[in-house]
Amino acid sequence: MIRGSCPADCSGLDAGKHAREYGHGAYPWIVDRSHALVAAVGATVTPEAVVVKSDETIAYRGRIDNLYIAPGKARRAATEHDLRAALDAVFAGKPAPKSETQPVGCYIPDLSAYSR
Repeated sequence: MIRGSCPADCSGLDAGKHAREYGHGAYPWIVDRSHALVAAVGATVTPEAVVVKSDETIAYRGRIDNLYIAPGKARRAATEHDLRAALDAVFAGKPAPKSETQPVGCYIPDLSAYSR
């Protein structure tokens, strides 16, 4: 199952708009207001892809591709498609070529610090 997630302050309409603007497929989106999914998979940056297999092990964690070198600093085009390679491998019953890459983006805040 493939699911997208957007930040806690994102509405369902925002998620749909984001999906259309970035060419995402028609898969379910989750608005993770409490960061339950973030905590469950240990995500720290947005965007960060985490591929969880049916046995609940993590097959891949990291960037979607290498388009961004640093926040706000992009290449002309991505030359490595890490998430695609990981998904292709997992669906073929093989391990991901890279189990982890460094995601580039904004840090996800720890919401527990705000509930005090």
